[in-house]
Amino acid sequence: MKILGAVRSSLTLPCSALCFLIALAAIGAEETSTELPAKPDTTKYELRYKLNRGDVLRYEVTHRA
Repeated sequence: MKILGAVRSSLTLPCSALCFLIALAAIGAEETSTELPAKPDTTKYELRYKLNRGDVLRYEVTHRA
């Protein structure tokens, strides 16, 4: 039982150091990427209904709360 405790305690420090280094690498990777995403296409469209005099629009609205 003493051997198992010695092995466990001898692995604690290297595992902790490895986790710490991985966390630092992840934080450094986030901070170095300063490139902004590409802007979406800014083409404007004019959306209009083409209604004539006398046209009738009928809607059915269902509200579910």
